[in-house]
Amino acid sequence: MGEILEKKSILKTGRLEVISAKAKLDNGNLVNFSYAKFPMTVSIVPVDKNNNVYLTKEWRLAWERHIIQIPAGVCENKEEENNPEIRAAKELVEEVGMKAKTLEKLATTAVSANSNGIHHIFLAIELDKTEKKPEENEIIEVIKMPINKAFKMFLDGELTTAYTLLGLKLAKEKLNI
Repeated sequence: MGEILEKKSILKTGRLEVISAKAKLDNGNLVNFSYAKFPMTVSIVPVDKNNNVYLTKEWRLAWERHIIQIPAGVCENKEEENNPEIRAAKELVEEVGMKAKTLEKLATTAVSANSNGIHHIFLAIELDKTEKKPEENEIIEVIKMPINKAFKMFLDGELTTAYTLLGLKLAKEKLNI
């Protein structure tokens, strides 16, 4: 098993930290690398009784354009990290103005091989409308469409997140759509 010999933080800003590390690999080679530390995140696939999914369209600085994705957010404290379903329920209200009678975890994934971020994907069904409560830095348009149309749109090249594609695929399988 590899061994970390030393590591140090080389950048810390907001929710992101970049770590530089020296490690000894299983074969004895010494390597230098860096990785990103991210907080735990969640995303939600809200599907209504007519198999429509509720997506969010939001301008993203990293891409300098709008992208469409499933609702998502960052766990903000230890309680949410220990029970990410709490954050998922909050994001559903904040971003699409919905509450779910049933929230079911579909998957837990690593964000990437070069970060330590963990991402939980939930299915939200039995939806009820409530007041949308976006954060002050969010301008979100809600887009409702059949889940099959959304999945095809992303497969055909509309830019989205990996967790959106995975979430839609898993939701379709779970709901036999």
